Amino acid sequence: MDENTWPTFGPYGDIRNLERTNEEESKKAILSNEWRRKCFSLIEWGITLLHLCIVDWENNNESDHVKQMLGLRLLNSSLSSVSLIMQGYPQASLSIIRDMIETGNLLEYFRLLPEEVLVWAKSNSEDRRNKYSAQKIRNKIKSKHNIENNNLSIAYWTLCDIAVHPTPAGFNMLLDTDSPMAGPQFVEHRLDAWLREMILRFSPAVWLMLLHAPHLTPEHEKSARDYGEAMLRVSALPLPT
Repeated sequence: MDENTWPTFGPYGDIRNLERTNEEESKKAILSNEWRRKCFSLIEWGITLLHLCIVDWENNNESDHVKQMLGLRLLNSSLSSVSLIMQGYPQASLSIIRDMIETGNLLEYFRLLPEEVLVWAKSNSEDRRNKYSAQKIRNKIKSKHNIENNNLSIAYWTLCDIAVHPTPAGFNMLLDTDSPMAGPQFVEHRLDAWLREMILRFSPAVWLMLLHAPHLTPEHEKSARDYGEAMLRVSALPLPT
């Protein structure tokens, strides 16, 4: 066999069939449990609100354009993460949540320091590493809010260890009992972990994006307020046993 026989799309076709099977299993698991259903409903609601505030934002200044692009990144990241977890790729879906944390932190940073938006947007790669690294942004937010705990950093680095970087801790995400997970597989407790992380990381980032959007209609503003209240209720629910 040589390169002239490829691509056949044979193995990929088999994988797509398995992804579709996993998606059906994921849907059944979500609909069979009240906690999962509420979490997934909130995620869908957040994605809808993001889409509404981004696509209809006819901004007239560069600062708003930067924030719109951050919102678009958040939207695309959430859609990608949902697709991956539903199809059976928990580690990849969790790795994207770390990106959502960084994007949400930038949105909060720019809410607290609006004069920094264009400075950040016009900075070069070295400047961003020196002044706007993920850690520096987190520390500035903690300082502005007088936060003493290290929860922001812990959440970020936990996702780094188990999902983003190749680490021994991350190997556990490739195991279901003692068997390595090759390709997409539905694992119920991985779905629960993803739902919990999305509620804790994605939902607040959506709320921060909504705070930056000045063009919401009264109807959408009410939906945003309702979403914020629902986010607090769902995030306080205990994990399923």
